[in-house]
Amino acid sequence: MTPATAELLAGLAGATVFLGALIFAALPVWLCLALTVLIYLGLNLILGGMFQNKVQEIMGGTAASLAHLSAQIDAHRRELVALKKWIPSVPDATIRNRVSAVCTLAEKIFDNFEKDPDDIRRAHRFLSQFDKVLPIVQDYVHLASDRDRSKVLTQEDEQNIAQTLEALENNLRNAYQGFQENNLRKLRMATGTLKRMLEMDHSINPSDRNES
Repeated sequence: MTPATAELLAGLAGATVFLGALIFAALPVWLCLALTVLIYLGLNLILGGMFQNKVQEIMGGTAASLAHLSAQIDAHRRELVALKKWIPSVPDATIRNRVSAVCTLAEKIFDNFEKDPDDIRRAHRFLSQFDKVLPIVQDYVHLASDRDRSKVLTQEDEQNIAQTLEALENNLRNAYQGFQENNLRKLRMATGTLKRMLEMDHSINPSDRNES
């Protein structure tokens, strides 16, 4: 409910009380006016306060949520640095390439968050997925590189890891493309706004166009 709506409802309620008190209750005019003012001010204060509290609650929650996401992104950037250090230790070439591709896309997405903070609001799914990669790579390298544990790891396990990382790579590529498409829409809107401003300026000042 907007402040204007709250004021309108309070005014309607005040008018209803005035007419009811004057016609049906036959109260003196001064008393009817006093009741009307009290009802109007009271409802306006209550409804307006509810609206303001709701706005503050939403804005405060949004700010807190964005701050939390920003902190998460900083933490995941550190994970990305650690993940890159593990790439040379990955024995299987296919898995190693997948991890490298995931790191490249993740870095692009993190850079995009810095350039366009509005996209951070859509980062939940990406962050929850990326959070699983480092432990998987660490466990895989430990199993694959340790002579006493390498026999536990099967070819099917490696294929599953590679396929899962490929699926994540595709998700990250789609996410990054979505962020870039959003940036393109903003660019087109800004360009269109400037174009309309220039066209309006030329229509108002046709002499400028003739002189050029």
